[in-house]
Amino acid sequence: MERHLKKSMERHLKKSMERHPTTKSMERHPITKHAMGRTLTESARDEHIVVISEQQQFVLVTRPRGIPTTAPTIARQLAKIRAMALPVNRRSLEAIRSAVFVLCLDDSEDDLLPSNGDRLRCLESDGLQILHGFGSGRNGLNRWFDCTIQLIVSRNGCCGLCIEHSVAEGIVIINMAEGAMRFANENWILSKKMETDKSTLEQGKQNGIMPVQIPAPKCLSWALNENAIHLLREQVAEFDKLVQDVQLRLLFFVHFGKSTVKGWGVSPDGFVQLAMQFAHFKLHGYLVSTYESATMRRFRYGRVDNIRAATPEALAWVKAMAEGGGAEGHEKKRALFLQAVRKQAVITRENVTGNGIDNHLCALEVLSRSEEDSRALFEDLAWRELMRFPLSTSQVSTSSEFDGCFLFYGPVVRDGFAITAWKSEEKTKLEKFRDCLAEALGEMANLLESGGGKTARSERVDNEKL
Repeated sequence: MERHLKKSMERHLKKSMERHPTTKSMERHPITKHAMGRTLTESARDEHIVVISEQQQFVLVTRPRGIPTTAPTIARQLAKIRAMALPVNRRSLEAIRSAVFVLCLDDSEDDLLPSNGDRLRCLESDGLQILHGFGSGRNGLNRWFDCTIQLIVSRNGCCGLCIEHSVAEGIVIINMAEGAMRFANENWILSKKMETDKSTLEQGKQNGIMPVQIPAPKCLSWALNENAIHLLREQVAEFDKLVQDVQLRLLFFVHFGKSTVKGWGVSPDGFVQLAMQFAHFKLHGYLVSTYESATMRRFRYGRVDNIRAATPEALAWVKAMAEGGGAEGHEKKRALFLQAVRKQAVITRENVTGNGIDNHLCALEVLSRSEEDSRALFEDLAWRELMRFPLSTSQVSTSSEFDGCFLFYGPVVRDGFAITAWKSEEKTKLEKFRDCLAEALGEMANLLESGGGKTARSERVDNEKL
């Protein structure tokens, strides 16, 4: 499948591929209050996955003796798992931890879909289905959130990935998933033919290749005492509270796209980042610390740093936009906008080349824990606020060949925005933020179109050259 993965290149710039192997046979497990450990099972040979169905976990062997099974065979095994899924510690956990990924077979939740067939609301419902399965009363217990990759498939065709983020960035797993989908699309017919073509089987026997006996799926067992059962019930209740509190809202913006933005001489990423700053200012009247991940995969073992879009230049621009004004004010707004775009490009360049501030400061903060005299900076309220991110704006693009595909994530603080937010927080009303974002995009288009695009193009700032 490796050849189906797009090469991780950026303008012919090589990127580290160290994160790709870590997405398989990995599981997060708690160590201390401050650290999460990861274990890569050296003996794992891509031989099995874990399937969760009807709140039970099953081992499904997919590569017996290293030989891949066909799609129809796996389909039959999954049917057996459905039949075996009845309510029933070290071996079961190890089977899950060493699994390549987890496959969650969900029941349909069609009764939760909008009755009018609104596509946007349907996609929002699908997103929540992938994230939490709508709680313990539905498919919520068909999840194992510590595994890096959970592939969720429901009876009504809703499918997607639920990703545990600590081991790799979203783009790494998305690229891998899209490569797997291309491979499946190209080889599905061949797989079915190999399963049913007797001549192929006979030829294999003549060449000494005997059919492999596929082990039957087996149910994982758990031994729980009363205290453990009580604890689990408490956690299920807490999980259900979180499920009820999370909200997801999507925006279909059809008035213009990235080609139009490029025509104005502005990077689409920078344009969207400033739009979200403007939307937040419209809603609350101030800017906040913002987190947009910047890839550092041009360095070996590189992960991310933080592009802080809430700059003084961005603040000056959004204030000018809010003040209104005539033709003279209009030119001032355009000039301030271009300054903010330039600053966004500079910060992006600094981060992807290893010159961002967040990783360095966070490393110093960790080192200072052993030096009492060095902690004053990191105990200051300003530091705490600097490292709070009420606005999380990271973007991961998906291929246009996969229709209806989108990626979302949760807020990093209780009173924060991402693609989701908490219903119980007064500050985070997603409908209002979505409406403010749509307004901001429209006003920005008017700002740039009124100048004919000539000034913007002559002062082009293009992050894509990085």
